[in-house]
Amino acid sequence: MASFPGTLPDYPTASYRICNTPESLAAAVRVLSQHSHIFLDCEGRNLGTVSGKLSLLNLGVAHATDDGEQRLLIFLIDVLAFPKDRAHHLSPIFDIMSSEKVFKIVFDGRMDASELLHGHRVQLNNVLDLQVADILAREKRGESRDQQLQRLRGFLPKHELARNPDMYLYVHKLNGMGSAMREYGIDEGKKRSVNHDKWLDRPMDETSLRYAAEDICKIQQLYDVFMEEGYIDEETLVQQSASYLALNADARPRGDKYQGHGLFPLAVLAKVSPLTPLMQCRGCERRLPASCFARSKSRDRGHICFVCRAVDMSHKLSPRKRKQDGNSQL
Repeated sequence: MASFPGTLPDYPTASYRICNTPESLAAAVRVLSQHSHIFLDCEGRNLGTVSGKLSLLNLGVAHATDDGEQRLLIFLIDVLAFPKDRAHHLSPIFDIMSSEKVFKIVFDGRMDASELLHGHRVQLNNVLDLQVADILAREKRGESRDQQLQRLRGFLPKHELARNPDMYLYVHKLNGMGSAMREYGIDEGKKRSVNHDKWLDRPMDETSLRYAAEDICKIQQLYDVFMEEGYIDEETLVQQSASYLALNADARPRGDKYQGHGLFPLAVLAKVSPLTPLMQCRGCERRLPASCFARSKSRDRGHICFVCRAVDMSHKLSPRKRKQDGNSQL
């Protein structure tokens, strides 16, 4: 097996290598093709948006050594090293991404999936999104309605939750990867900062490479905890993750307040019957069941879904207050 020269001090059982030649890419494919579960994360400029560009496609697999030790092997695929005249070398990697037989494990894969689809015409299939699994795990862990609303207290004005708690019965605050790790008792290790404006620069410095590799380690840690606790039903999570990632399937997101917030979108967990009447929200512009809207005397039932209403109410807070109260997923 090819050597993995990159080491991670905070993750001694993990190692990484940069793949920026046809030979190193082929070696990665040989290893990845032997595994049914692959940890995935992407780095780049404004991924998934209209100005998005993919820099690194990061893939990790748990591999048993000859002495039985489990190691995490991480491949940092340098997509920029394969411009149009060499892009065909990426096809085997992209085939794995679209394979229905290989699970791709991500944390909030929406923008990664959007960038792969709209930037490279690669459909990301058979995904287990741990951000979705986290929402599902809350009920399994016995989270009460009051605890669910408590999560929103940093997002919404206090008076809004006090006056209209029923409006937010189906509104869930998302965890970012860092907050999810803390919630599930996982040590984040040393926080590494990078300049996200430099993902397209070459050569890449060791700090950036380690940052990219460590995100794969964190995804694996969360996945291991979720599996140990029985929070993941693969068949169900694949279906729900597909709905989550499909939110940006038609086009790259606009990037307005109704798409760039920290709330879980409605009508993702429950499958909507084709016979269910739908209404279009004037905020997110999604077509949703009537149950996603507040009751109104008018026939349009308000025309704004519960999540977009929460976003509107959130923006009544001052920008400083929103930042202080955790109006992000970090």
